[in-house]
Amino acid sequence: MNRLETLLVTNKLAKNKILLNISLFYALFLIGANFSMIGPILIELSQKVGVNIELMGYFFSMVSAGFLTGSFSTILLGRFNIRNKILLASYLLLSSSILLLALSKNFSTLLISAFFIGLSNGLIESNVTVALAEIYKDRKSQYINISQAFFSFGAFVGPFLITFLIGRGFNISVSFIIISSLCMLNLVLLLFIKIPSGNSYLSNEKSKTSILKGISPVKIFLVVSIFLTMFFYVCFESGVNSWIPTFLRLHKSFSALFAGNAIAFFWLTITAGRFLIGFISTRVRVTYLLLIISTLMVITFKLSTVINNSVLIIILLILTGLLMAGVWPLIVSLCAHFFPKSGNFLIPLIMMTGGIGGIFSPWVIGIVYDKFNIAAGINIVFVFSIIIVVFVIGTVIVENYNNKK
Repeated sequence: MNRLETLLVTNKLAKNKILLNISLFYALFLIGANFSMIGPILIELSQKVGVNIELMGYFFSMVSAGFLTGSFSTILLGRFNIRNKILLASYLLLSSSILLLALSKNFSTLLISAFFIGLSNGLIESNVTVALAEIYKDRKSQYINISQAFFSFGAFVGPFLITFLIGRGFNISVSFIIISSLCMLNLVLLLFIKIPSGNSYLSNEKSKTSILKGISPVKIFLVVSIFLTMFFYVCFESGVNSWIPTFLRLHKSFSALFAGNAIAFFWLTITAGRFLIGFISTRVRVTYLLLIISTLMVITFKLSTVINNSVLIIILLILTGLLMAGVWPLIVSLCAHFFPKSGNFLIPLIMMTGGIGGIFSPWVIGIVYDKFNIAAGINIVFVFSIIIVVFVIGTVIVENYNNKK
């Protein structure tokens, strides 16, 4: 190969890497937008399909059930090295599912669309996260933090965009069609990109062996603690995202636009917080940092639900978002720290655990809301946040014990 050919190949690889980064980070942005866009218009969506709002918890649970299925499917499909095809199919499915959501006229169709939105999101997020971990092996934690910052920014844009469109006279269906079109853009972009397929199956087999090798009570506790911390974090995050806008509208008398903007700016601070936590995490022990931010998160969230001043509520929700920002990526970083050879196998499993939390949380909160009121449902979210701190304390204790041995 002569110098010119070498230069052309190098330029082609560089261009592919730029487009690849754009596609992967845009993928997380879209998942975030899809995750948060329903909360501010939950009342209107329930009216559209003719059900009581208390039943809308099943919508979020179906999204999470689909996400769980997608994450599990990533593990099964990893052996075939077909990541490109999986992502192409997932984006086609995501756009189609949001289009079905736009056209839904009854609760059954709404739930079907919710499941397939979750399924495609689960396939996309799991594959994108593992791809980033493979591409940036030496800076894995940093790029996971950055990817989740894009997720959070999407979660900011989602409610802001949906309330903006509805506020400008677009109906819910047209708004969803516009969002479906935004998802289709990445499908088109992927047609011009080569995504590394990796050796996921081989890595997964090595990962399983690594976990089983030298198994001990400390390893068992750390795995259980990390997984349950993720489970209850997603319970908490899903509860805030799904029900706080409705809580603000029904219990605090916020308008739909104001409640939508409140949750949007809550996610915007999570975006900023993930960049900030990514910087701090290189200078502070991960377990200590996780304990500090999760404890403060409990306090700010509880205060945001008991006071009545709208300005203070927004400020406290912003602080809660800033503190929440680091929890998800730090849990994943803990997994990489304690089990460095098992990431390809454990990361999708951690996401599956989070998916179970996403099924459980909106369903439980909806039941409590139906039996009592929305304030009682939000108290369940507060309980989830306390449980997170309990497991993080346990992890810190076991880590310190293990270090002294």
